Amino acid sequence: MSRDIFNMDETGLLFRGLPDKTLAVKGSDCAGCKKSKDRLTVALCVNAEGNFEKPLVIGKSQRPRCFKKLDLNSLPVTWVANKKAWMTGEIFTEWIRKFIAKMSSQGRHVLLFVDNASSHTSDLQLSHVSVKFLPPNTTSVLQPLDLRVIKNFKCHYRTQLLQAVLAKIQSEATATEIARSFTVLDACYWIH
Repeated sequence: MSRDIFNMDETGLLFRGLPDKTLAVKGSDCAGCKKSKDRLTVALCVNAEGNFEKPLVIGKSQRPRCFKKLDLNSLPVTWVANKKAWMTGEIFTEWIRKFIAKMSSQGRHVLLFVDNASSHTSDLQLSHVSVKFLPPNTTSVLQPLDLRVIKNFKCHYRTQLLQAVLAKIQSEATATEIARSFTVLDACYWIH
C-alpha cells in the first residue's frame, strides 16, 4: 500500500537567508549585503501518497532564547540540538524509535527508504518498520525527496521568509536587519 512506503532525508536550511540576486535599474547603485549563515538541519519524512510526518529540526541550542517560555512539545516540529546542527547517529536513532512507536500504535508495518549517510545507523532492532538503505552515489537519482521535493520545500520556506520581510519593510531598517530579527521559532513555524 502506498501509504506504508516512506522516504526520509535531511537538508541544510539557511533560515535567515535572503535572495542573493536583485533587479536594478541601469545606472543606479545596488549595494550588496553579507549573507546570513544561520543554519538548521531539517529532516523530512513523507509517504508515497505525499503525507508528511512532523519535520525534525536540528539546531545548535537545546533551548534558544526564543523558546524561553515555550513547551517544546507544542512546537509544530520536533526540535533537537547539537553543536553543529547536523544529523547524528543518536538523533537518527531517537527519531526512528519515535517513528516505530507511532507506526506500532497504528498497527502499521511500513517500509522506510533512507540514504546511506554515516549518521543513519543500521544496527537497530526494528518492529513495524523495515529500513532499506539506498545504494551509494544513487540518492540524487533514486530518492524521492531529492527529486524536487526538498527544493520545493525550500522555495515555499523562502516565500514565507520574504513575505515576512515585506510585511516589516515599512520601517527604516534594511532587509538584512529585518531578516536578522527573525528567530528560530519563526523558522519552525515556516518549516511546518
